[in-house]
Amino acid sequence: ENGLKKIFKKYKTIITLEDHSKIGGLKDIVLSLSHKYNYKENIKSFALQDKFFHIYGSHDDLLNAHGISSEKIYNFVKKIL
Repeated sequence: ENGLKKIFKKYKTIITLEDHSKIGGLKDIVLSLSHKYNYKENIKSFALQDKFFHIYGSHDDLLNAHGISSEKIYNFVKKIL
């Protein structure tokens, strides 16, 4: 909590990345604490979507389907810099 408090003071954009469901994960913790410490800036989360994908393939294929491929994350970060 203390670490996030310092991050809230220093950064205008926070990006969380997790390769599991966004429900009950890091995003929820960061959002909860952002409200507690009145952080009103941008928080973007990359996580597995809460839906079933009818695809087969590699781990990279699955991450891409969920919108969390390295290319998609890179392109997002590039836009905000």
